[in-house]
Amino acid sequence: MKPKTLAILAGVMVVLGGLVFLKRSGDGPIGITKEVELKRMLPEDLSSSDVAKLTMYAGAKPEEKLVLAKQGDAWIVESHFNAPVLQTKIDEYLKKLVNIKGEFRAAAKDDAGLKDYELVSDRAFHIEGRGKEGDAPLFHVLVGESPKYGNMFMRADGSLDIFVGDANLRQEAGLNSEEIGDAPEPATWLDKTMLKIDKEDIKRIALTLPDKDITLEYREKPSEEPAPEPAPADGATPPPPTPEKPKEYEWKLAGGGYGTTFKQQGVDSLISKLVALNATDIVDPAKKAEYGLDAPKYVARVTRTKDDGTDEEIVIEGGRPDTAGDGYLRLASSDKDIVYKTNRYGFEQLFPKGSQLFDLPKLTATPADITAIDYKAPSGHVVLTKDGEDWKVQEPASPLPMIESKPTSIASALASWRADDYSTPGAATGLDAPAYSVTFKTKDGASHTIDIGAKAVHTDGFYARLDGGTEVLVAAKTDIDKIFAAPKDLYERGLLDIAEDDIKRIDISRDGQSFAIERAADTWEVVEGDARTPADPTKAEDLTFDLNDLEGDDLIFGDGYVLGGIVGTIKLTMADGAEHTLAIDTERDGHYPVKVDAIPSAFLVKKEDVEKVLVTPAALKPAPPAEEKPADAQPATETPTTDAPAITVTPASPTITIDAPSAPAPAATPPNP
Repeated sequence: MKPKTLAILAGVMVVLGGLVFLKRSGDGPIGITKEVELKRMLPEDLSSSDVAKLTMYAGAKPEEKLVLAKQGDAWIVESHFNAPVLQTKIDEYLKKLVNIKGEFRAAAKDDAGLKDYELVSDRAFHIEGRGKEGDAPLFHVLVGESPKYGNMFMRADGSLDIFVGDANLRQEAGLNSEEIGDAPEPATWLDKTMLKIDKEDIKRIALTLPDKDITLEYREKPSEEPAPEPAPADGATPPPPTPEKPKEYEWKLAGGGYGTTFKQQGVDSLISKLVALNATDIVDPAKKAEYGLDAPKYVARVTRTKDDGTDEEIVIEGGRPDTAGDGYLRLASSDKDIVYKTNRYGFEQLFPKGSQLFDLPKLTATPADITAIDYKAPSGHVVLTKDGEDWKVQEPASPLPMIESKPTSIASALASWRADDYSTPGAATGLDAPAYSVTFKTKDGASHTIDIGAKAVHTDGFYARLDGGTEVLVAAKTDIDKIFAAPKDLYERGLLDIAEDDIKRIDISRDGQSFAIERAADTWEVVEGDARTPADPTKAEDLTFDLNDLEGDDLIFGDGYVLGGIVGTIKLTMADGAEHTLAIDTERDGHYPVKVDAIPSAFLVKKEDVEKVLVTPAALKPAPPAEEKPADAQPATETPTTDAPAITVTPASPTITIDAPSAPAPAATPPNP
């Protein structure tokens, strides 16, 4: 064929190819339903209404079944306290389930052929449907791996034919994990809506809380009497009558509460909660006593107007064993025994704190105006005074460095303090003998006192009294934690403030033995009497870091604190000749009292931290080289040893006092056994 003819034919082919491409592009992608004939995986005549029970489980965990059952027109989670099922969820799932179709993929010969698809019975996800109670199953399908998003491998129980389903029934059941053995959870199916009310229908809300009652009513606003119309002149046409104004309503405090007014925002939040009262979970109704629902201390009585014009009272009972934790609710006016769980925020929307509804007492000082703070707490008595702009700890006094931010933080919490809640009189408040009390003074000579009593029964806080008043308030626990800082938290509690590289020598005495490690140029040596041996440099450096990291868990204040049973001493000699001595007393309750130099206060250091630095010579030496053994030699059984054996405590050690930084305390020598 001539070249010219070939060129013409090639051009025709290009044009035809382009036309085909354009035609296919216009048609869009060809779906799976157009490419292959899909098979209905469940019986052709099956409909959603035929299914009355669904049982789902992972083959690896057949005992953890999720059972959904139809009860009248509704569905329940039979395996989870007969909790209600979200109707939209079950309707959607049944629709996908009964209409699912599959593309044939393979015919397995045995379980080995099913394994690659995760369709072996003890691995796959099982879905079994039944109709009337006692009837044979309507279907039983097994779901395996997902080849791509939205699909899954599946087969009918008893069949070895493998299909690719056009929906992922495992994922639709709430299992999104890749682990095929995970059991189905009820959470996906639960209807957690406890109550729904139209806002306009709510007429009255009566709240009973453990330490107060509050009643709100939606009442008609008082109408203003209109001004009298002037009489028309003789012969004049009288003006038309003034049209009657529509009635207006407002929420009013009808009982209890704090004062006579309330925050409208707080009432709006309460009503919004009632309009759609949702929970986070549904729990075992047999455990009402555990939830505080056997004799509920929380009750909300909500009066609403029904469509027929009559009023209905809805009763909600609540319990909260932990004032900082979750709450539990049940609809007492319902014939269904369902217990709902809600988080702290949701519970306090329905049963609000006093500060959410009312303006409670507060302080309006500024931190800069506060000049002195005096407080007493179980942890001790603290007096803070201001010298110019600087705070200092007057009591308990210590030469340790003060944490500069602490007094400022305490002053800020006091200046802006406000009550978090209140209680009606009669509660066991503990304010007759306050466990905590703080008084502060300001530049203008004013003084304020806050007394703190027993733990509050509704709010996460404690009952409080402001400036000796008679009202029972509540201080939030967060405020108490800020204001009543423990004395130990006012000071830096690091035992040493040195640079590790400046340590020249460390002398350690324990159990009647003494040794030292000494820095020599870039190496360390273990010194035992006249003998010197190389130290493991890493272990030696680690010891310097551990020493510098020592921190007291607590402090023992007092001048000249006397140690009563020395179990060890550590003396550090620095490059400039300065010395620091740590004298370690007998262990008590998991801590060792430690004196540093001549500081009057003693540190209580955790046992494990002390024993990390009060080491033996062997703990600092290089490990002996491993002995080479014949290949057929049996390993010898060795008794394990520790580098830092427990400290031997001497029952009757001499009492000594550390007087000066340069005078290390002698180690007590235990008697020979």
